Amino acid sequence: MIESGGNGVGAGQLGGQVGDRVGRRAVPREAHQAAHYVHLLRWAACLLPAAQRPAALAELAGTGLAAAGADCLAPGAVAVADEEPTPAGPVAPSVDPSGALRACRTVDEGDALLAGAPVDWAAVADAHRREPFRQVEQLRALLGRPDCPEDLTLALLTPWSTAAANRLTHRKAALPDPVRGLLLPHTGEVRFSLLRHLLATGDPGQALRATSRVDVLLRAADGFDSARRAALYALWDALGVWLRAELGEDRRAWLVAAERLRGHAGPLTSLLPRLARPPRHRLPLDLRVLAQAPPAVLTALLAALDDAELEEAAAYTLRGVRMREEVLVHALERMHGAGLAPRAPYARWALGSWDIHYRPPELRAWLYGRDERLDARLERSAVTEPHLRRLLAARRPPRAPAEDLVAELRAHPDAVAAQHVLDTTLPEQGTPWEELIAAHERDPLPEGVLCALSSRARFPAVLAAGMSRHLRLTLAGQGSVLARSALAVLPEPTPFPARVVDADPHRAPAVIGRVRAGRALKADEVLAAARPAGAALDYGRTVDDAEWHAACASLLAAAAARSGPGLWRLLAQRLPTHPGSLPDLLAPRRGDATALWLYGLDPQDAPVALLDHYETLVRGAAAARSGRHRPDVPRVFTSAAAAVGWLDEEWPTLLAAARAAQVHRPGLTVALPVLLAEYLVGCGQLAELVPLSELARDTARRIGDRHGEATAWGSLGIALQRLKRYEEAVAAHVRARDLMRETGDREREGRTSRNLGNTLALLGRREEAAARLREAVACFQDVGNRAGTARVSRDLGDVLRGSGRTDEAVAAYRTALALSTGSEDGKRRAEVEEALRRLAPPAAAAPGADGR
Repeated sequence: MIESGGNGVGAGQLGGQVGDRVGRRAVPREAHQAAHYVHLLRWAACLLPAAQRPAALAELAGTGLAAAGADCLAPGAVAVADEEPTPAGPVAPSVDPSGALRACRTVDEGDALLAGAPVDWAAVADAHRREPFRQVEQLRALLGRPDCPEDLTLALLTPWSTAAANRLTHRKAALPDPVRGLLLPHTGEVRFSLLRHLLATGDPGQALRATSRVDVLLRAADGFDSARRAALYALWDALGVWLRAELGEDRRAWLVAAERLRGHAGPLTSLLPRLARPPRHRLPLDLRVLAQAPPAVLTALLAALDDAELEEAAAYTLRGVRMREEVLVHALERMHGAGLAPRAPYARWALGSWDIHYRPPELRAWLYGRDERLDARLERSAVTEPHLRRLLAARRPPRAPAEDLVAELRAHPDAVAAQHVLDTTLPEQGTPWEELIAAHERDPLPEGVLCALSSRARFPAVLAAGMSRHLRLTLAGQGSVLARSALAVLPEPTPFPARVVDADPHRAPAVIGRVRAGRALKADEVLAAARPAGAALDYGRTVDDAEWHAACASLLAAAAARSGPGLWRLLAQRLPTHPGSLPDLLAPRRGDATALWLYGLDPQDAPVALLDHYETLVRGAAAARSGRHRPDVPRVFTSAAAAVGWLDEEWPTLLAAARAAQVHRPGLTVALPVLLAEYLVGCGQLAELVPLSELARDTARRIGDRHGEATAWGSLGIALQRLKRYEEAVAAHVRARDLMRETGDREREGRTSRNLGNTLALLGRREEAAARLREAVACFQDVGNRAGTARVSRDLGDVLRGSGRTDEAVAAYRTALALSTGSEDGKRRAEVEEALRRLAPPAAAAPGADGR
């Protein structure tokens, strides 16, 4: 439990207000979520002209949102790629490490030496000419450097050293052609990782022509993972070019090549004599070789194989291959291109690969109807792919046009079946939209039917609204109607890495990306329709879209020119909870002019009358909202609802007033954290208490108000604890307690000691927590506060029970029950009674306050 050090508001009271704000989203309290919104605003600020960026970024750094995300905004905790790069310092002079390198005895020592300072490569080359580096460790350290010059690389590899050459993989960059030419004749000696590096970063045709071991090169390529699939496909396509040039339409030669190529322990040129021998007919065939054959040859050879032989060939093809499914799908793509008829084994091969879903719709439709499980997958994909849906529908058996279109569509609710009905009944431009809308209003059409209708011309918005949110997001790229419908229901921005966002097609950046790719809406139209505004910024921050960036920059520049200082504070307050679009977020609101004017004022020039007016109103609102009226506070609001309504409109202005009041009305600055605490927590703006309390603390210290400073430290501690910044909260509570002790305010010393003890308990420091809670009990007992003593005793019992000190916990719980009334905090009283029943026998339970 947390108790306010200033106004007696406890954690239960603060927390309970959140539920009163029905339908309002709260600013995220998780640091990574808040930090993500800060990053979005930083990206937006960096779209401003260079002269305006520092002031905008400084404003953002002082917001409550930045306070909520502080743990993830610490230096190095979160990379912010959108900010201005730090100017590079002076370039260090290059050095000649040759002498020191000769003394190195391990590769790690050599790597550390060469990484310590820029290398003078000309000096290293001269040293190598005078006295060549001989030790393998020294050669490996030099060859692993990506900046090692080409001439020196060749010199280091002469005479040849396999162990040294293998270190070239460490460069992670394409090797010069002369270096590649030196390596390829040694294919059978170097590591597979180096061969894969050569294939992935250079011409695979050159590698095939120059290699001394085809079998080794192919085995190395079999180890490619899916990230390098393009390199694997390029190698086999290059091999196909050579095979087609040498073998032509010779079916027997192709059959022998499919049997023997992957085991050929020599260069390609030595393979040709072996291809003149007759096939053995007992060895399995490599489908990757057959797939490279001319269409007539491929058709004839595969027609001669039954299904069992095809499966045997597939198993042989995949032996030792890492990308098993992708390899077969690549072969299927060539078979489809050759015009082969589909067969059941082909469908089974595709079923085992998710890669098939990224292949052209024509290939997938070619396999339709050969395997029920694959058909089900294809039909699910067809829901969101109109072209595939039409191709699958065309492969279904012919049917007569529907006489009653609506009834027939309801009888065929899945997307492909509905597409079949539409394609056989209606021309593309003849859709009876009025009839379909009327039918949908009487009884909603199945979602599969809506999906089939969505790809037709003039699809109406009323039918788009009948789709699920998930489907609308998925179909966002199919025309302006679906785009606007999807943009209106975008998910919240998420702080997930880009690769996770890209993998989920329903994240906001992916949805907006599909809308942009569909080109149905211009950038400014998408910005006007995309909700919430954070989704639009999230997309802009993760993509390179010049038109989008220019449209965002135009909106932001106009808002900055119109608003002046304070704009970024207001945006940080609103962005996490704003449900509307980016133009809506940037549009002026009622009260903005006053808040922005106050932010732009020098506190020396602040109008005293206006500050007095706000002080009267905010004190009255706080009293009316809490129901705790004081004689010296005017009753300016007739009800709590009226007070809350005024605070809803004016709280951003009150935060600006706190800054403006520092000089002429510092008491208002010091009091505002206490006056606004309950409201800010209730409306989900708890984090704003951090900068507000820090301002109050600094102001109280400047004017010598020790009690006000203590109160501000207490408010700051409460906010930091709620934001899970526990260590900082402990420091704030300690300072608040010490100042309260100096001022002699035992009541508030007890409250801050309680807050301190409970925060220590959250850190697992239970012994310290128990000591601070006992101090709080003593404070409340000194001032005769029975309710405060009961609450702290209850907290003390929780801490002691967690420490295993059962007897002391029972005593604390009994004290809490004895001092509390049955009507006060009934839920917590019941929890204490339940804890006592668990810890002590029922007969030993202490009597309640009524003596029964």
